[in-house]
Amino acid sequence: MKKYTQADFNAFEVIDGIKQCPSGDYSDIQIFGERCSFGRCCSFGEYCSFGKWCSFGEGCSFGEWCSFGEWCSFGEWCSFGERCSFGEWCSFGEWCSFGEWCSFGKGCSFGKQCSFGECCSFGEDCSFGEECSFEDKGEYIGDYPFLAFVGFGSRIGSKV
Repeated sequence: MKKYTQADFNAFEVIDGIKQCPSGDYSDIQIFGERCSFGRCCSFGEYCSFGKWCSFGEGCSFGEWCSFGEWCSFGEWCSFGERCSFGEWCSFGEWCSFGEWCSFGKGCSFGKQCSFGECCSFGEDCSFGEECSFEDKGEYIGDYPFLAFVGFGSRIGSKV
């Protein structure tokens, strides 16, 4: 996989206002401008930041502490490392997976089959697609995840 430098990235072609970014290793680049479009199987290192309207193809992976601006979209099978943060109105395709300590802003939407790691937090107005899972400990009902404990304590109580 080709490893790109900041100079390479700055020289990428812009078509209709969108920077065309081929598949490759972007781990040496820390700041990406708005309206970037990345191909399949791209990799990004720690402390990356992306502007608004970025789009990512299938199979992208992101290191720790990456941050994304508003209206970012991600293709299927994207994976994100620990402590990633996402701006408002980010959308995620099917089968996305998220590491520990991910946080999501208001208006985030998640496609079918999304899975979330430990300590993920979700902002207001987040919506979840069918079959979303939360650490394999809860289920999906309506727009809200829930966790139920049944048959515990001296009174054989329950809590939702």
